[in-house]
Amino acid sequence: MIARTVSPHHHSLRRCIAVALVGFLIIVATAGYAVVPSYWAERQAYEHLHQRGATIDARPRLLPGFSAVLGVSMRGLSLTDSDIISLAACRELAILDLHGTAIEDRHLKELDSLPRLTQLYLGDTDVTDHGLNHIARLDGLTELGLQNTMVTDKGLALLTPLTELRVIGLDGTLVTDEGMTHFSSWPFLRKATLANTAVGDTGVHQLQTLRHMRWLTLRSTRISDDALTACAGMPLLSTLDLVGTDIGDEGLRYLVSTRRLAYLYLSGTRVTDSGIKHLVALERLKTLYLDSTGISDDGMTIISELASLQRLSVENTKITDRGIGALATAESLDRLDSVFLRGTHVSQQGVAALQKQLPDCEIVTSVGP
Repeated sequence: MIARTVSPHHHSLRRCIAVALVGFLIIVATAGYAVVPSYWAERQAYEHLHQRGATIDARPRLLPGFSAVLGVSMRGLSLTDSDIISLAACRELAILDLHGTAIEDRHLKELDSLPRLTQLYLGDTDVTDHGLNHIARLDGLTELGLQNTMVTDKGLALLTPLTELRVIGLDGTLVTDEGMTHFSSWPFLRKATLANTAVGDTGVHQLQTLRHMRWLTLRSTRISDDALTACAGMPLLSTLDLVGTDIGDEGLRYLVSTRRLAYLYLSGTRVTDSGIKHLVALERLKTLYLDSTGISDDGMTIISELASLQRLSVENTKITDRGIGALATAESLDRLDSVFLRGTHVSQQGVAALQKQLPDCEIVTSVGP
């Protein structure tokens, strides 16, 4: 038998490894005890919010019985100071929906300590420019909803540090053309809704450098045809809502370059058959709303050339059986699955002819069977 000798160097190495392992375990244990209080606070917050009727998205933690709260919706619920305290305890909160609650500017101070918040919805609340001082500290925000609040141009100026912003909802706010100058601070913006604001052509022109824009709502704003020249700078634009604006035939000419446009809402505008011809170039157009416009049967002949069209609404127009006949005989409209004809001059026979040609299409009309 050959006896093995262990060198002093080997013993020293083993001792070093043992000491390092013990030190590592002490660090892990200490860290664990350090985070447990915050986990308990979050667990209590979870239980409180759940009892209050909030919708909660949570992920189990490694420690049994604990969960990380990632998303909370209290939309439409009453809101108390204790609710705000509980929300502030959810340190990993990423999505927070407080739309239609009683949240006030003073509450937002408690939320600016949420480091991982990316989506915040405050529409239909009493939030004002003063509260946006706190929102501006949430530099990880990508989506912000402020619809129907008292936010003004000065408030938008406070939000310029939010350079990661992708979506902003400003419908029904007090924003004007002056506030639109701050949109350049959000170069990655892909969705902006500005319905029922005082924004006009000058303000929309501020958006023409936002090349990531995919969704733009300008419903019931003060724009005219000239505003649509800005769309040339938005190569990815797919949804455009112009309902209730002063847009006419000339404006549609500027949409020819928006080749990705798929959803177009023109109800209540000055558009006529002459403008519809510009839409033929939009090969990806799936949804087209032309309610209460000047479109006639001749325009329907042009629409029949839109091969990708799936949803068409021409309610409260002068369309007759002749216009519907153009759709019924169009071989390119095999994808059409919804047509809205209420308030038109289309007869029961015209509807029947269209239904025969497109048996799987839903046809909504005011004429009886």
